Amino acid sequence: DGVDFTGAFTLSTSGTLTVSAPVFATTVDLTSGGALRVEARIESTSGDTALASTSGDITILSDVEAFGGGITIDSGGDIVIIDSVVVGDFDVILTAAGNVYIDPSTVQAGRDNDYEATDVVVTAGGWITIIDANLNAHDDVILTAGGDILVSGSDLFVNDFDGNNDGNVVLESLGGSISVSNSFLTAVENITLTADGSIQQSGTGALTADALILSANTGIWIADAAINTLQATNSISGDLVVTSTPRILQSNASVGLDGIVNLGGGD
Repeated sequence: DGVDFTGAFTLSTSGTLTVSAPVFATTVDLTSGGALRVEARIESTSGDTALASTSGDITILSDVEAFGGGITIDSGGDIVIIDSVVVGDFDVILTAAGNVYIDPSTVQAGRDNDYEATDVVVTAGGWITIIDANLNAHDDVILTAGGDILVSGSDLFVNDFDGNNDGNVVLESLGGSISVSNSFLTAVENITLTADGSIQQSGTGALTADALILSANTGIWIADAAINTLQATNSISGDLVVTSTPRILQSNASVGLDGIVNLGGGD
């Protein structure tokens, strides 16, 4: 029937761990030496939810929520979230030594304006793939990968439920490229995309923010942006192409040898 605690629930095992029945407690702390698999709802009723594996993958197949607290998911392997809702009142932090794969799910930090300055932070040693998903926070949505970042059919946005009128969307690929297709990235302040390789945004969807900050080495192609300010650098090879509606009010763009700069759009 599940686990329903009036206090904290803590469980640690040196082997694999599967949650096959619902867990409800003031706080939840689960640690596995191997793989950790969530097949039933986990809910912290008045504090943090923490899931960790020291060497295995973490697979989330059911909802994970924290009321009055945040959520941390820390994997020594991959993190896979499929058809689930991961929502905390405070920060939601996903960290994987390997890859992160989210499809189709919601990851949200901050439900309403009761709590301020909440972020969604996703960090992977390998690649990050976001498909048909929704990632949003009061303030910042930050994705950092050692490899490629792929966002397809998804919304990454600052919900600004705290009413602070701030917040950024940041994607950084330390050793690969960034591809955004058929997706909406929306920030109150800045959208920042940084890639060791190239940056490409295509298909339906748009990048919407006050400022768009782009840095790549082998090409930048932005098909649809709604921004006031552009700062873009493509250092080594390839073109720099940004199309924006409305017209970009202020821009600073540079490319490497033989590159072409094309800034278009607006009235």
